[in-house]
Amino acid sequence: MCHDITIGVLGGKNSAWILKYSMQSLRKAVQVIRNSGINAEVIYVDGGSTDNSKELVRDALGNGGVRIIDAPGSNIPEARNIVIREASGDCIVYWDSDIVAPPYILTMLINTNKPIVSTVRRDVYVRSDDEIQGGILTKVMDLRPRELIMREVPYTVFGVNLFKKEVFEKVGLFDNRLTQAEDRDFGIRPYATAINHT
Repeated sequence: MCHDITIGVLGGKNSAWILKYSMQSLRKAVQVIRNSGINAEVIYVDGGSTDNSKELVRDALGNGGVRIIDAPGSNIPEARNIVIREASGDCIVYWDSDIVAPPYILTMLINTNKPIVSTVRRDVYVRSDDEIQGGILTKVMDLRPRELIMREVPYTVFGVNLFKKEVFEKVGLFDNRLTQAEDRDFGIRPYATAINHT
């Protein structure tokens, strides 16, 4: 089981408009796992934002609650690899800037004790901040833990995913050349090396 977890927040560039919601969600999830005795390190990789993305993340998670790494011009796979190299935890979770998840989600992922585990992903399209703040965020934050349903799958696309660090030692890092679909590329490689996805 993971006793020390690193959460990689990937903001890309100029993502404050969505980070303000994602960080509310992450702050609650981090509180839940820290209250259960799990050490949580948060690393935010910024791709050269000129908006208030970094300040927003720092304010949401607290000065001591997040380490901000400036990586101007970096793409998403490069940012994912920075998190792997900088992580002190034995497990890594990626929390992209557009993720909003219930407070218990990290606990559920950690408790599976699998090398790779992913949440069920649900894409939602919104027209306004009001739709996020007044509806989606409130509903997600009020969700109660459900019984964990586990299925082995051959492949995952990223939602909120947990990886034991050993996975990267076996299959390597993300392909920095990809500007999109790096999660799909990486999702298939563990399957090819017989590491189970759940």
